Amino acid sequence: MDAAYLKAHVGGALAAGLAHTVQMQPDDPVAFLAQFLLAADAKKLAATTAAAEREAAEKNAADKAEAARVIAIQKEKAAAAAKAKEDGIVAALDEALEKVRCQRWHAACWPSHIPSQRSARGRDHSSPAPPL
Repeated sequence: MDAAYLKAHVGGALAAGLAHTVQMQPDDPVAFLAQFLLAADAKKLAATTAAAEREAAEKNAADKAEAARVIAIQKEKAAAAAKAKEDGIVAALDEALEKVRCQRWHAACWPSHIPSQRSARGRDHSSPAPPL
């Protein structure tokens, strides 16, 4: 079990370091191997750090793009709501204008049908008098 751990976590760097030590044949092979392993660990750490930084930058860019997309959707919804509100106001104004035009037309065509105030006895003087 210990051999499997060492093979999985140290084996590659150690094998490369030993091969490089044999190739270079330094005066102090233990110090040379130690420096090689430390350099390999530093390279691994730098590669891991660089990969993490790239991943964070990509995630940040994706988050910004998503935020921009959400903001664009919210702006579209707000614009649609404003348009709908404006359309509702315009429709209400059109309806009120048509009502005023209709009242003016009725007043011009049938002046006796214009609503007026009722007399003290409650009789509506705007309608024609009943026949005698």
